[in-house]
Amino acid sequence: MSKHPTSTVEDVEEVYTWKLPVPTAIAHRGAPYFAPEHSIPSYEQAKAIGADYIEIDLQMTKDGVLIAMHDKSLDRTTDGNGEIHSLNLEEVKQFHATMSTTGTMDNLQSDVEIPTLEEIFQHFGHSVNYYIETKSPYDYPGMEKELLKLLSKYDLLEKTDENGVPKVIVQSFSQESLKLVHKQEPSIPLILLIDQDFSNISDEQLIEWKKFVIGVGANYQKLTEAQIDNLHGHDLIVHAFTINDSETMKKYIDYGVDGIFTDHINLLMNLIEELEGK
Repeated sequence: MSKHPTSTVEDVEEVYTWKLPVPTAIAHRGAPYFAPEHSIPSYEQAKAIGADYIEIDLQMTKDGVLIAMHDKSLDRTTDGNGEIHSLNLEEVKQFHATMSTTGTMDNLQSDVEIPTLEEIFQHFGHSVNYYIETKSPYDYPGMEKELLKLLSKYDLLEKTDENGVPKVIVQSFSQESLKLVHKQEPSIPLILLIDQDFSNISDEQLIEWKKFVIGVGANYQKLTEAQIDNLHGHDLIVHAFTINDSETMKKYIDYGVDGIFTDHINLLMNLIEELEGK
């Protein structure tokens, strides 16, 4: 399959020029309809299908280790329970990833590990691109510093793949977290996650966001074509979450979104291939 077209986006410091595929195909929690979400098998599936990015939610253990998990607790997606911030890594590692978007993964091996971010970097290296979500620094003080340390250790800062696509994008619902990342490492493209109606967001706010982010990750159900045009008018790219059917994917691609988060990365890649063939 040919690589889909790219658009050039200058970052907020105008130091680097990023070339992001349009639409950018973002494997939300990996491929959770094939393997437990946020597990290495899930990310492997997303890689094999051809995702531009694997999306990684971060949580932090009591002893300061970053792990890949969406929820603050182990309850929903593992065979354990408890709040992650109250458990050491050794305690977390006693449990296994057992759930996906479709429910218990009885048909899979029962020893799927809960990976640390470092283990993911060790496993994939530069063979995939990473779309990493940080949480509020009030919930996890030091998360940004630890993330940047690992990105540096595995030589992922200021790197692109063979198509000029940045190896790492960092996203967050927390402006404070993104500002901390930007202050320490302004080369990283940042995406501000928004789960609200854009009609309540002023142009002044968009101008302020542009000082530290390249775009927004928006709930597609609260996003209109006119609002996408307005965001583009402020030189902000738009990645829509989380779209899981082909019809809606095509609708928002037609609206002009620059990327899509999906649990069904296979559907999105098939659609992109179909659209390229026309």
